[in-house]
Amino acid sequence: LRECGADVSADTALTLLEQAAAQGDAEALLLFGEVYDADAEDEIIEKTIGLSFDNDPVAAAEYYTRAIDAGSATAQERLGALCEKLGQMSGTLARSAFDDHCGS
Repeated sequence: LRECGADVSADTALTLLEQAAAQGDAEALLLFGEVYDADAEDEIIEKTIGLSFDNDPVAAAEYYTRAIDAGSATAQERLGALCEKLGQMSGTLARSAFDDHCGS
């Protein structure tokens, strides 16, 4: 997707990423985590192609965990940084995500 840049629409990019993520592709799962994580921006995917979501650290943590399980070392780094943020949040979903994905 990154190589195609602006030649790919956001809708097409989303469809391709969903298909790859459903098959357990580590890069697709990592990318979903990054798109949900406000602190991890993918310039080409989010700016050039235009695929972006609202900041959702809970969803990002879930995708990072799935990417780690699929073999992504980068997802481990991203999750570590996100866990610091989740650990400071007080909402029920954030606390649950912290417990589920960051250890207690």
